Amino acid sequence: MIGLTGALWSLLFLAASAPPEARIQDLQVRLDGRQVKASFVLEGAFDEELRERLQSGLPSGFSIRLKLLRDHKRWLDREIQSRDLQVTAMYNAVNQEYLVNYKLDGRLTESRVEHDLAGTERAMTRFEDISAFTLDEIDEDWRYLVKARASLGSSHLLWLIPTTDQTDWAESRKFRLP
Repeated sequence: MIGLTGALWSLLFLAASAPPEARIQDLQVRLDGRQVKASFVLEGAFDEELRERLQSGLPSGFSIRLKLLRDHKRWLDREIQSRDLQVTAMYNAVNQEYLVNYKLDGRLTESRVEHDLAGTERAMTRFEDISAFTLDEIDEDWRYLVKARASLGSSHLLWLIPTTDQTDWAESRKFRLP
């Protein structure tokens, strides 16, 4: 029989280790020559805490890890390449607009100005035709797939142990080179 203290600790542990509600949806890839383009939606990541951070002028955003894997039917898939996509927004109170920056592996690829919070949310959570990978030295006989996972920030497990809030891995359909 578990005592009251043990039951409270169990509830606290379960509440602290609950997975985030955010998830990557509709991960789709298409080939544009030797380029792999990825499109997806990051749902449930734009919460009230993020809105408050943005309104206060603090730079806020997400990091998305993209992996290109070679498909093995009976084994673990083998990672071929990986990329990090960061999206960060910052509110300019003087101009009353939001600057949204996109970086791929630390290099700025695009900057966008949004005039309202709804447009900023769309810009930070909907990604279309990201040039994710180049297939220069890839064997054409294999099947490939792309996986994506978002890091949303950090929190603490039981107010002591630092953890990173992440989505589950999303997986694209398998594809072959033409």
